[in-house]
Amino acid sequence: MAKSFLVDVNLNKNELQNSVIQNLATDPSNPKPGQMYFNTVTNRFRVYTGSAWDEMGTGGGTVTSVGVDNATNGGLTVSGSPVTSAGTISIGHSNVLANAQTTSGIYPIKIDKNGHISEYGTALGNASTTADGLIPAFSSSNKTSTKVASTDYVWDPSTGKYAQLPTNAFNDTTYTDGTAGYTLKAKQDANGAQIDTTYAKLASPGLTGTPTAPTASAGTNTTQIATTAFVTTAISGITGAMVFKGTIGTSGTAGSSLPTTGVKIGDTYKIVTAGTYASQAAKVGDLFIATATTPTWAYVPSGDDTDVTQVTAGAGLNTTSDDTSTDGGSITSTGTLYLTKSGVTAGTYQGLTVDKYGRVTAASDQGYTTNTGTVTSVGITEGTGISVSGSPVTSSGSITVGLANQLSAAQTTSGVYPIKVNQQGQITELGNAVTILQKYAGTITGDGSASSFTITHNLGTRDIIVQVYDGTTYDEVIVDIIRTSTSAITVGFATAPAKNATYKVVIIG
Repeated sequence: MAKSFLVDVNLNKNELQNSVIQNLATDPSNPKPGQMYFNTVTNRFRVYTGSAWDEMGTGGGTVTSVGVDNATNGGLTVSGSPVTSAGTISIGHSNVLANAQTTSGIYPIKIDKNGHISEYGTALGNASTTADGLIPAFSSSNKTSTKVASTDYVWDPSTGKYAQLPTNAFNDTTYTDGTAGYTLKAKQDANGAQIDTTYAKLASPGLTGTPTAPTASAGTNTTQIATTAFVTTAISGITGAMVFKGTIGTSGTAGSSLPTTGVKIGDTYKIVTAGTYASQAAKVGDLFIATATTPTWAYVPSGDDTDVTQVTAGAGLNTTSDDTSTDGGSITSTGTLYLTKSGVTAGTYQGLTVDKYGRVTAASDQGYTTNTGTVTSVGITEGTGISVSGSPVTSSGSITVGLANQLSAAQTTSGVYPIKVNQQGQITELGNAVTILQKYAGTITGDGSASSFTITHNLGTRDIIVQVYDGTTYDEVIVDIIRTSTSAITVGFATAPAKNATYKVVIIG
């Protein structure tokens, strides 16, 4: 009976010695790619490719055919066909041009998907072999390009060629040439400096009149020029910030009362005439700030108040004395506030009633006393596990916690026993002592050269179970185990573990 492996077996490049591959007379069913067996009918190894079983052997033969995929407008040609032990496969292309072009020049061409020139037209101009730049003569009547000696060339649409400007074009500030089809709009002096003020310079232009520019979209944050329209929109769109709108009152710059329409959050007004505004008494210097467009106003005192005009006493306070039960009263320029009587006489009480202001409003003596002396009686009810002597316990006596014997005899030998326990925590039954297995865990650390390691466990027996696993991946590994004595084992590796590689050894016995 074969052992079934449910995981891969990694031999880590070690030999599989004296092994025999599976022998079958027919191909196995439901194979997986890479599966291999020995066919006992053909006496050949067979391997499954994923779609068919290929048979391996020492047979030979001759290649009878070479398949070539010839793509559109390009591909491969085969000579010596079929290619057997000798032959040539050449990359070629069928002729698509009427004739070869051997004259150097600039031609319009078409290229197929394989990168081949499939068509060319008439030359547009000749290629130059000099270092000077060329302006091609884009005309079939002129096959020669013009060498560019300077930048004094413009395109002449009447001839379809580039033409060189006459010398006076750079001295004559009014030069035009309608016949040749070009006009110098930015006129220059003999040094090439612009002298026509009709057009502004690109660098640091000095604009006059009322220049205009495109208005950027709101929120634009680039180097684009900002027009007055852009700035006005940006300012009008500000909201939530304090914006001083003027003064309110007699001769106020914003009127005699706070506005009720067209208000924005952050609009701020200063009071110049004392009075009531938005139902709020205000004095000169106070501010009103809009917190909503309804509008809603936040009142901000200026902080230059003089005397307190009036203080009104509330609950628990009065302005008369500390010996009255009546709350209330007002103080104008000077005066004193007092706590109102709560109706409780000064004293020590156990029971107190306190109102929400923290005042004691009622008190009562609960009659608590502190006594000392001798306990004359302690009542105890005898129950499971408790026995009482000298009951009731007065000045002397004993309370004994005890249990009736549950076991036939006491156990005086140390050991591990199976037991039963009742609900009072008493051991009611014990069995024979059992043996407890011990465990030892050690670590092997590779140094790159040693392949044998001694592990001392001191368990006192060779009857042990040993397991070794990788200290990094925690995968179990198969190694050689020799029980060299009752206290030690030898662990062997086919190849010395790499330096600092760790393996954990667990021994149970």
